[in-house]
Amino acid sequence: MKQISEKEITILYRARDILSRYTTTGGLSQTYLENYEKSIAEIINSNGEVAHNIDNNIDDGKYETIPEEQFITEPYYSEVKIIKYIGFDDKHIRIPQFIKGRRVAVLAVSAFTNVSNLVSVIIPEGVRIIEDKCFYNCKMLSNIVFPDTLKRIGEEAFLCTGLV
Repeated sequence: MKQISEKEITILYRARDILSRYTTTGGLSQTYLENYEKSIAEIINSNGEVAHNIDNNIDDGKYETIPEEQFITEPYYSEVKIIKYIGFDDKHIRIPQFIKGRRVAVLAVSAFTNVSNLVSVIIPEGVRIIEDKCFYNCKMLSNIVFPDTLKRIGEEAFLCTGLV
Protein backbone atom coordinates (compact mmCIF):
# COMPACT_ATOMS: atom_id res chain seq x y z
CA MET A 1 0.00 0.00 0.00
CA LYS A 2 1.23 3.48 -0.88
CA GLN A 3 1.69 5.84 2.07
CA ILE A 4 -0.17 9.09 1.49
CA SER A 5 1.80 12.23 2.24
CA GLU A 6 0.77 14.91 4.69
CA LYS A 7 0.44 17.33 1.76
CA GLU A 8 -1.94 14.97 -0.07
CA ILE A 9 -4.08 14.63 3.05
CA THR A 10 -4.09 18.41 3.44
CA ILE A 11 -5.21 18.85 -0.18
CA LEU A 12 -8.10 16.40 0.27
CA TYR A 13 -9.33 18.08 3.42
CA ARG A 14 -8.83 21.58 2.01
CA ALA A 15 -10.98 20.64 -0.98
CA ARG A 16 -13.59 19.34 1.46
CA ASP A 17 -13.55 22.66 3.33
CA ILE A 18 -13.97 24.61 0.07
CA LEU A 19 -16.87 22.35 -0.93
CA SER A 20 -18.40 22.70 2.53
CA ARG A 21 -18.36 26.51 2.32
CA TYR A 22 -19.80 26.33 -1.17
CA THR A 23 -22.56 23.94 -0.08
CA THR A 24 -23.74 26.34 2.63
CA THR A 25 -24.20 29.09 0.00
CA GLY A 26 -26.41 26.84 -2.11
CA GLY A 27 -23.82 26.06 -4.77
CA LEU A 28 -23.54 22.28 -4.25
CA SER A 29 -25.85 19.71 -2.77
CA GLN A 30 -25.26 18.28 0.68
CA THR A 31 -25.23 14.84 -0.95
CA TYR A 32 -22.22 15.82 -3.07
CA LEU A 33 -20.33 16.93 0.06
CA GLU A 34 -21.23 13.69 1.86
CA ASN A 35 -20.07 11.62 -1.13
CA TYR A 36 -16.78 13.54 -1.19
CA GLU A 37 -16.22 12.81 2.50
CA LYS A 38 -16.95 9.11 1.89
CA SER A 39 -14.40 9.18 -0.92
CA ILE A 40 -11.77 10.60 1.45
CA ALA A 41 -12.50 7.78 3.89
CA GLU A 42 -12.15 5.23 1.08
CA ILE A 43 -8.84 6.70 -0.06
CA ILE A 44 -7.17 7.09 3.34
CA ASN A 45 -7.36 4.38 5.97
CA SER A 46 -6.82 5.06 9.67
CA ASN A 47 -3.04 4.58 9.31
CA GLY A 48 -2.79 7.32 6.70
CA GLU A 49 -2.21 4.79 3.94
CA VAL A 50 -3.83 4.95 0.54
CA ALA A 51 -6.54 2.30 0.44
CA HIS A 52 -6.28 2.04 -3.34
CA ASN A 53 -4.30 3.67 -6.12
CA ILE A 54 -5.23 7.32 -5.82
CA ASP A 55 -3.38 8.21 -9.03
CA ASN A 56 -5.64 5.93 -11.05
CA ASN A 57 -8.70 7.64 -9.62
CA ILE A 58 -7.44 11.03 -10.69
CA ASP A 59 -6.17 10.01 -14.11
CA ASP A 60 -6.62 6.53 -15.46
CA GLY A 61 -5.62 7.45 -19.00
CA LYS A 62 -9.05 8.71 -20.04
CA TYR A 63 -8.17 12.35 -19.42
CA GLU A 64 -6.79 14.37 -22.25
CA THR A 65 -4.94 17.64 -21.82
CA ILE A 66 -6.88 19.93 -24.09
CA PRO A 67 -4.85 21.89 -26.67
CA GLU A 68 -4.66 25.59 -25.87
CA GLU A 69 -6.28 26.42 -29.23
CA GLN A 70 -9.57 25.15 -27.79
CA PHE A 71 -9.71 27.99 -25.27
CA ILE A 72 -10.47 31.67 -25.71
CA THR A 73 -8.40 33.57 -23.17
CA GLU A 74 -7.52 37.04 -22.03
CA PRO A 75 -4.63 38.34 -19.95
CA TYR A 76 -5.13 38.35 -16.19
CA TYR A 77 -2.24 40.40 -14.82
CA SER A 78 0.83 38.26 -15.66
CA GLU A 79 -1.34 35.15 -15.95
CA VAL A 80 -4.29 34.14 -18.11
CA LYS A 81 -8.05 33.82 -17.70
CA ILE A 82 -9.98 31.19 -19.67
CA ILE A 83 -13.00 33.00 -21.11
CA LYS A 84 -14.48 30.13 -23.13
CA TYR A 85 -13.85 26.48 -23.89
CA ILE A 86 -14.63 25.95 -27.59
CA GLY A 87 -14.20 22.17 -27.79
CA PHE A 88 -17.39 20.20 -27.22
CA ASP A 89 -16.53 16.56 -27.93
CA ASP A 90 -14.43 15.76 -24.87
CA LYS A 91 -15.87 13.84 -21.92
CA HIS A 92 -12.82 13.84 -19.64
CA ILE A 93 -10.52 16.84 -19.76
CA ARG A 94 -7.44 18.13 -18.05
CA ILE A 95 -7.27 21.91 -18.35
CA PRO A 96 -3.72 22.95 -19.27
CA GLN A 97 -1.67 24.62 -16.55
CA PHE A 98 -0.20 27.10 -19.05
CA ILE A 99 -1.64 28.73 -22.17
CA LYS A 100 0.61 30.80 -24.42
CA GLY A 101 3.33 30.56 -21.79
CA ARG A 102 1.16 32.05 -19.03
CA ARG A 103 -0.20 30.22 -16.00
CA VAL A 104 -3.98 29.71 -15.99
CA ALA A 105 -5.33 31.54 -12.92
CA VAL A 106 -9.06 32.04 -13.54
CA LEU A 107 -11.92 30.10 -15.12
CA ALA A 108 -14.31 32.88 -16.19
CA VAL A 109 -18.07 33.31 -15.91
CA SER A 110 -19.73 30.71 -18.15
CA ALA A 111 -16.40 29.45 -19.53
CA PHE A 112 -17.68 25.86 -19.74
CA THR A 113 -21.43 26.55 -19.82
CA ASN A 114 -23.51 24.06 -21.82
CA VAL A 115 -20.67 21.61 -22.57
CA SER A 116 -23.12 18.73 -22.82
CA ASN A 117 -20.68 15.77 -23.01
CA LEU A 118 -18.41 16.85 -20.16
CA VAL A 119 -18.27 14.17 -17.44
CA SER A 120 -15.09 15.01 -15.51
CA VAL A 121 -12.48 17.76 -15.27
CA ILE A 122 -9.05 18.09 -13.71
CA ILE A 123 -8.33 21.74 -12.89
CA PRO A 124 -4.58 22.44 -12.75
CA GLU A 125 -2.53 23.87 -9.92
CA GLY A 126 -2.37 27.63 -10.28
CA VAL A 127 -6.08 28.16 -10.81
CA ARG A 128 -7.27 30.36 -7.94
CA ILE A 129 -10.75 31.39 -9.05
CA ILE A 130 -13.72 29.62 -10.61
CA GLU A 131 -16.17 32.40 -11.44
CA ASP A 132 -19.99 32.39 -11.36
CA LYS A 133 -21.80 29.84 -13.54
CA CYS A 134 -18.49 28.58 -14.91
CA PHE A 135 -19.78 25.02 -15.44
CA TYR A 136 -23.48 25.93 -15.60
CA ASN A 137 -25.67 23.38 -17.37
CA CYS A 138 -22.94 20.77 -17.86
CA LYS A 139 -25.54 18.15 -17.01
CA MET A 140 -23.19 15.15 -17.31
CA LEU A 141 -20.45 16.66 -15.09
CA SER A 142 -20.10 14.37 -12.09
CA ASN A 143 -16.40 14.46 -11.16
CA ILE A 144 -14.05 17.38 -10.68
CA VAL A 145 -10.55 17.56 -9.21
CA PHE A 146 -9.78 20.89 -7.56
CA PRO A 147 -6.23 22.27 -7.24
CA ASP A 148 -4.65 23.15 -3.92
CA THR A 149 -4.38 26.75 -5.15
CA LEU A 150 -8.16 27.27 -5.43
CA LYS A 151 -9.31 30.21 -3.29
CA ARG A 152 -12.80 31.07 -4.56
CA ILE A 153 -15.72 29.37 -6.27
CA GLY A 154 -18.32 31.78 -7.67
CA GLU A 155 -22.05 31.57 -7.18
CA GLU A 156 -23.84 28.82 -9.05
CA ALA A 157 -20.58 27.68 -10.62
CA PHE A 158 -21.89 24.10 -10.76
CA LEU A 159 -25.62 24.75 -11.06
CA CYS A 160 -27.46 22.23 -13.28
CA THR A 161 -24.60 19.72 -13.26
CA GLY A 162 -24.36 16.16 -11.96
CA LEU A 163 -22.62 17.63 -8.89
CA VAL A 164 -25.68 19.48 -7.60
